[in-house]
Amino acid sequence: MENKSKSELIRLALAERGPSTAAELAEGIDVEVNQVGALLAWDVNHGRIVRGWRGNRRIFGLPGSIDNVSPLVIQPVKSRAHRTLAPKPRASRQNHGPDVLQMPDVAPGDNFRTLSEKARQCEQVNNFTDAAPLWLIAADFAAKEVNQLWCRSRSDFCVRGWKYPEVIQ
Repeated sequence: MENKSKSELIRLALAERGPSTAAELAEGIDVEVNQVGALLAWDVNHGRIVRGWRGNRRIFGLPGSIDNVSPLVIQPVKSRAHRTLAPKPRASRQNHGPDVLQMPDVAPGDNFRTLSEKARQCEQVNNFTDAAPLWLIAADFAAKEVNQLWCRSRSDFCVRGWKYPEVIQ
């Protein structure tokens, strides 16, 4: 019997069971529930696995197996030359295209705390394009459900393109 990584074991469980929640996938595999999202993050970002919803529960599945797929797609950025900390203009609601977000700077050692701090810093300079996917990635790393809900709501806030008011000193 060959050794398989935890991510590979989760992918095999998805192939057998079909769309499943993190708790269902962790069952029978030596993985904690709060690690499932992090173990599948690479596969989700590269389209090998999709995320969706079953009621109010997040589920994972193989492409084509989920009817209610999450609307946000994260794509890697080819060039970092366009990145600045200057505020970006507000997106017009009438000219709203598909919800496609670019992959922000995520280091291999990042965790929930560092990702949420990066997202907060992006929001403070009105850089919502980078903040929204950072919040979603932070939600995958969050151990507590309340933190996952907070991260998703912050991501929704960023997608709407709202800005913090200018402070007059």
